[in-house]
Amino acid sequence: MEGARRIRRVFFTSGLAIAFPMGEMNLPQASWDDVERVVLREFAPEQRDAVIALLKGYGGQEPNRVSLAILKLSRGNVEAVRYNVKFANEDFRARLMVAEYPRASCDWDSPMTEQRIAEDWREYQEWLHRE
Repeated sequence: MEGARRIRRVFFTSGLAIAFPMGEMNLPQASWDDVERVVLREFAPEQRDAVIALLKGYGGQEPNRVSLAILKLSRGNVEAVRYNVKFANEDFRARLMVAEYPRASCDWDSPMTEQRIAEDWREYQEWLHRE
């Protein structure tokens, strides 16, 4: 996985832009190799082909990054992959925020948001690189 991109804004489907005056957020750079590695780690051998087929059903932006978000949120459950792919096709940004920044996405106005962003990034990286 390449180095992370950093942003100052997140745009939601409604067109609303939220600026982050407290600092910047990391965005993972994901490859299909990352997706396949996580599928191998998270799913039983007999489930992997179905999971890959479901992930390929996502037709929006940043397919590798969104596929990783779907896998993280699905926690090894094939039916959850199906649900999250459907949801991602409707609003991929919501899947990204909940998967990558679960604590920070709950309350942007909290004075602890910068700390939450750092904790969420660390947790995401640990999940992604876990054996």
